[in-house]
Amino acid sequence: GINHAESSDIVLYLKDNQIERIKFLNQPDMLLLPRDQITKENIRLEGFLWKENERPLKVSDIFK
Repeated sequence: GINHAESSDIVLYLKDNQIERIKFLNQPDMLLLPRDQITKENIRLEGFLWKENERPLKVSDIFK
């Protein structure tokens, strides 16, 4: 299935460059859709743009 979640604060725990655990803080708005209810419209995060050329590659890229 797909877990849609919105939260003002999210903590990601990473291991070997993979997300190991996600923690949503401050009363997240969540919806879990079973596999048979997934459509092209609800599989992507609305308004999200992946900007590959702006992705930080090292810690110093974040804290300039």
